[in-house]
Amino acid sequence: MQESDSPAFIVLRNETVMIKKIIAVGLLGSAGFAYLYQAQIPDEAAIGARLVEKQPVNSSAMLAPSTDAIIAAKEVEILTASSSKTADVTLDVETEAEDLFFSQFEYLTKGSFSSADELTSTYVQENGTVSSAAIIETFNVGDFDEFVSRVSAIEQSENAALRESTLAEKLLNLRGINIYAERYSCAGKICTVSFDFDGSDEDVDELSKFAKNYSFKNIVEDEHGNKKFKALYIETDDPSTLTLDN
Repeated sequence: MQESDSPAFIVLRNETVMIKKIIAVGLLGSAGFAYLYQAQIPDEAAIGARLVEKQPVNSSAMLAPSTDAIIAAKEVEILTASSSKTADVTLDVETEAEDLFFSQFEYLTKGSFSSADELTSTYVQENGTVSSAAIIETFNVGDFDEFVSRVSAIEQSENAALRESTLAEKLLNLRGINIYAERYSCAGKICTVSFDFDGSDEDVDELSKFAKNYSFKNIVEDEHGNKKFKALYIETDDPSTLTLDN
């Protein structure tokens, strides 16, 4: 029997083998546990996908307007209300201006400017005479340019549009004078015109020859020598037959 095969040595060797087996089993167990643990951990993409799939749909969140949307809606309501108030104020101002304009007349009325026929009949009577009251009030108006604007607001006939075009062409071709701030308009048988000018009064008289008219004019010169021309022309076949009523 060899010394290495003594009972004590055999026991020690057996214990050593047992320890190695225990260590080996332990290592295998640890590796297996690590493998199982790793296998049970899903990757982050899979977790995210499942979270998205399982996330409940909040229908109230989808249907309820955001705070920004509510604020925007209120702003729209405020702007709409503001616009309405602005329109009301503008309408009131225009009404007051219109009332003030017509308050300076006795013969001329708002109805006189309601249509081309009404305007014509205001100046030309049924018997063919021209209303002296209408002529006087026309040239006494505080703002003749506004008077021209009132005539301009009346719907034109084809004939009135042609007369206005002819008047404009004649105005452009007047010789010997310089014209500024001209305004003109025709409706029915009536044409009105105003402008500031430099030059002789005689040269301005040529303007009435743009067509056959009863012609009425007024030239005013201020203290600075600035001259303003105002005229009213009434269409007629024979200007020599002009008759004013009393």
